[in-house]
Amino acid sequence: MKPTVSASQFDRLNAALAEARRISDKKADIEQQDRDNRALLTELFTEMNLDNKAVSGLSMSVRTTYLIDDNAVLAYALDDANFPHAAPLLNVRKDAVGVVISAAMNDERLKGVFELDKAGAQAAAREGSHVGLPHGEPIIKPTIAIRPLDIVTDHLLAGKFEIVEAVS
Repeated sequence: MKPTVSASQFDRLNAALAEARRISDKKADIEQQDRDNRALLTELFTEMNLDNKAVSGLSMSVRTTYLIDDNAVLAYALDDANFPHAAPLLNVRKDAVGVVISAAMNDERLKGVFELDKAGAQAAAREGSHVGLPHGEPIIKPTIAIRPLDIVTDHLLAGKFEIVEAVS
């Protein structure tokens, strides 16, 4: 059964969806223009051999990226000789975080290394998964996800509703 909406509600919905699609297309165009313009500015900056003080509002930094063999670097970091100073090279696998935290919680010296994972605390409060978790009243704010490529308007949108005249 199709939802029933008034003709004026349908017209407003149709216009808002068409506008969402137009905005999305415009964003994509602007993002491409931005990439193209940045590439041109980078080319000119380099070609003209400018320093970062030459043009107000324009500066260049050069980032060096190395190709990394994940397995070789992991082996290096886990080697007993390198492990004590390898912390910047390592993350705990997501499926093992609980194990690491559990081990650290049994060592009073390590409790000080923890900080709050705010996203995790928010999820726990929403789900009610931790009895006694201190938190304030919920702030409920509806949001809408827009998937511009899935938007239909006009007659295709009208086919999804039973449109009736508004009752005065």
